Amino acid sequence: MSTTTATEIPEQALQSATTKPTMTTSSPSSKSGAPFDLETTLTYDSIEYWAKKDPKRTALVITDKQWQVDKEAKLKGKHTVGNPKEWTVVTYEDFYALVNRFRVALHQAGIPLPKPGQRPYKILLLFAPSNRAQVLALLIAMQATGCIFLFGGRPEDFGGLKGFLATMLRLEPDIVIANRVVHTIFRTLCMTLKYKKKVKWIKGTVLTKKAPKLTPATLQEYEQHKADRAKAISLDTVATIMFSSGTTGPPSPIEITHRMLCFQAAGYAEMLQNHLGKDLYQENTTTTTSGARRDGPWISTHIFVNFVMLDVVCGGTAVMQPMGIAAPDKTVDADMLLTVWDHFNTQICSAPPALWTRLIKLKRQRDQQPGNKPLVQDLKLAFVGGAETSASFARDMAKEFIRPSQDGSKSGVYRVYGTTQVLPIAMASDTEICQAEDAHRYCEKGYGVLLGSVVDGLDVTIDKEKFESKGGKSKLAMASLPDVEIGELCVLGEAVSPSMEIASQPSGKVPTYIFRSGDICYLEPTTQNIYFMGRMAQAVDCGSEMGKVPPVGVEMVALETKTVHRCAFVGVPRKDGTVSPTLVVQFEDPKHGDVEAARKAIRTALEGSVWAPILKHCSNLSVVVYPKVWPVDHRHSSKTNRFMLRDWAAKTDSKKFHSV
Repeated sequence: MSTTTATEIPEQALQSATTKPTMTTSSPSSKSGAPFDLETTLTYDSIEYWAKKDPKRTALVITDKQWQVDKEAKLKGKHTVGNPKEWTVVTYEDFYALVNRFRVALHQAGIPLPKPGQRPYKILLLFAPSNRAQVLALLIAMQATGCIFLFGGRPEDFGGLKGFLATMLRLEPDIVIANRVVHTIFRTLCMTLKYKKKVKWIKGTVLTKKAPKLTPATLQEYEQHKADRAKAISLDTVATIMFSSGTTGPPSPIEITHRMLCFQAAGYAEMLQNHLGKDLYQENTTTTTSGARRDGPWISTHIFVNFVMLDVVCGGTAVMQPMGIAAPDKTVDADMLLTVWDHFNTQICSAPPALWTRLIKLKRQRDQQPGNKPLVQDLKLAFVGGAETSASFARDMAKEFIRPSQDGSKSGVYRVYGTTQVLPIAMASDTEICQAEDAHRYCEKGYGVLLGSVVDGLDVTIDKEKFESKGGKSKLAMASLPDVEIGELCVLGEAVSPSMEIASQPSGKVPTYIFRSGDICYLEPTTQNIYFMGRMAQAVDCGSEMGKVPPVGVEMVALETKTVHRCAFVGVPRKDGTVSPTLVVQFEDPKHGDVEAARKAIRTALEGSVWAPILKHCSNLSVVVYPKVWPVDHRHSSKTNRFMLRDWAAKTDSKKFHSV
């Protein structure tokens, strides 16, 4: 069963709407093992490659339809398996046709094809198609037409719908796709704000209808487009403009180029290669114990659409969860997600903390029912969004959903920062060592912009005015404005591979894409090396002095200390003008918190990592216990409000601080 087939648009139109892939297939990507170079292949071309190589392989499994559960059986504690007919299977052939259908619809709605030297049109999408497969296909189609997709995120991040639309107007969209209600609101706002730029309006329902037949003149235009497309859409062309979450101020626009999307896919594929094995891209058509046909090299379930895009770009199979499953009001039963996992033998899953919490509770209830087989025993990778997911929560996830691998591959729970943003996934758990003088030298030559200033201890803060005074309005540099106070040091410039293996010599190259390795950085005062500390313990070669050791971020000590519930690293300003690096901890049980155990865990983590050589420079590193309700950002419940922690620590009696 599939949502769309190639017969929905004329075969001649489909053939004319396609372009020849630009990827090189002679040699696989050296890092990810992919059959073509992911770092230089546009998203649309990657989809085309898989559609032609293995057209019947399953790309997507859609579960947007109502999930059927026997209510009487549910009341008795018995959960029935959902009807497989409620799942819509989309092959790569069908998905490729769906993308092309939207390409044709966009063109016939009045969006011209890109031409060399032409300014890309900015499209603001305020219309959601009926299911997530169409959402994904429409996004890829807009990229393939050379347009810039404006993505603003949630209206509440902008103070409501009016603030959201006003912010979008500042980006000066050329085309707005919306339904009738939003269209009316938007036009009223344009008149209120006296917005004079002419905007083309397209009804969203027009795009989802069956594409009409193309005229000979249009077909000839598509033939010309096949020759012009490679020149019109380069890797450095902007594909998307999105916004930062606004934790530290008004949401800032971020320009995402096609090259950045390519690096994201390459980083994701490399991470899968490291965790799922060397045979990642070999054909693997098997049947699971539950009878489901497994077509892709891996099966994943994701809440976030950008993760799904990475899966289909890399040739995997993604189970797309229904809209609303992650909503706090529980509009969609999470029981369905567990059943889908078991049916399709899922190996990877990403979800926000709120949904993981419901899944943990639900799984425990099901496993405790007499006669029920334990569910979900073999997830290899679990991603949880939110910068400050508690360590105890991560431990619960690992206990319930992750089982030790029997084949030598790696398994684990990843606490990823910015899962909803288009950033390289592998970079969120990676570590890079870069010499400060090299970074400054490259930036002085114009290769990039060094953001932030390193102060005493382990604190890195961003001076926005200083950044802008140094030419920080560069389209790439804007992407690096941080959402958190601590540890954001971003350098932009020459391209490097998003490898998870670090050379023995410090790298002087500066990446052209955004490189954010975690929330903790350190400038070693003797050698002036900048240490980027990732959240996960990846082995890194630090040279002959230390050999290969795991870089353990300080905040990860909570995972090793069961009495610690959450912790955050802050730089506490002192009266003498210095900044004291401080780990603020919250215990599982405030009455029985073991400060000494936390101190020992920190010391152990530091001594067994790349932090060891710099311990002598951290004589003022301390621990303080936070006795109140853990502060979170009012717009992002999963993020720690570091400013409140820092201000509280600055006012706290110094006698309550314990030296590490």
